[in-house]
Amino acid sequence: MCVLLSYCITGVPTLRELQRRKEKLLRAQKGPNQIKLLIDMKHYLIPLTMPNSKNELLCLDDDGEGGSIYVVADFAPKCIYIPMEDVYGVEGACMTGPMQISWMGQLMNLPKKFVLHADSKFKLHHGEWVLTTLGTHYLRWDVHNHNLSTSFVPLVYLICKQHESVGACTMLMEALNVCTLKYFGGKLEPGAVMSDHCDGFRTAFRTVFPDATFGQCWPHIARKFSEGEYTKKTWEHFEEAKAHLRVIHLAHTPEMRDLLMHEIGDLWDSWGHEMDKFWKSYCVEGWDVWSVGLFNCMLCTPSQQVRKNGGGQYIIH
Repeated sequence: MCVLLSYCITGVPTLRELQRRKEKLLRAQKGPNQIKLLIDMKHYLIPLTMPNSKNELLCLDDDGEGGSIYVVADFAPKCIYIPMEDVYGVEGACMTGPMQISWMGQLMNLPKKFVLHADSKFKLHHGEWVLTTLGTHYLRWDVHNHNLSTSFVPLVYLICKQHESVGACTMLMEALNVCTLKYFGGKLEPGAVMSDHCDGFRTAFRTVFPDATFGQCWPHIARKFSEGEYTKKTWEHFEEAKAHLRVIHLAHTPEMRDLLMHEIGDLWDSWGHEMDKFWKSYCVEGWDVWSVGLFNCMLCTPSQQVRKNGGGQYIIH
């Protein structure tokens, strides 16, 4: 009788190969599962749905100046799901936290005296779901390093597949209103709102916060131009045009901005068409909002970005 060994048959795995495959499958089953459907995302978040009262999240404490301030209660959950109606045409979910809600309460007492910033963090994602944040920043003078430092304060988070679409951005911003209406009986009133060059953010800001001045990030514009995105760096007028952008950025009033853009635009036209792309992107109505003199909100500059110094603080560009 002839015994045919498995390793002699073409295409049949060895016992050790089968064992390794089994071990790999078992490890995969024990690992985290990736959420791919909106219904699965909601099922995961439903147990974290926001409570009816802020007393389940915050408690009053002495602020050291004879008043009181909301602080996070020890029993408060770390993550809070904000249920939103399915009217935005996106697959996404909004979240916040008890500390973020306490910050919202502070901002309720500062109408027109703070700036809202919106941005997507494409490196922070779960598969196709990308994290987008809406928040503000606070400023302080760093005595040790002798500079004005700032830190971003996130208020609401959105994890969504339709990255920076109008629906996604609107959903994120209205989620902030849902929180403040529920826990503080009103909506926030930012003095200005900021984002990068994104139609979704601009449209959503104008819809949800129509009284706030919209601005674009000057450091973002300056960096892209310096990298040669709008005209070749070898162009003979490149450095001169780069200096023109800074002059426009430092305009003290809207009228000054308009005059500078008109005169500088005529000069650019006399040089040819090298600046046409930049003009259509940042010098037309609605996108020409990156000059410092356009904003009445205190301590507001058209900036989305900060960088760390050696002391770990953030310096405004």
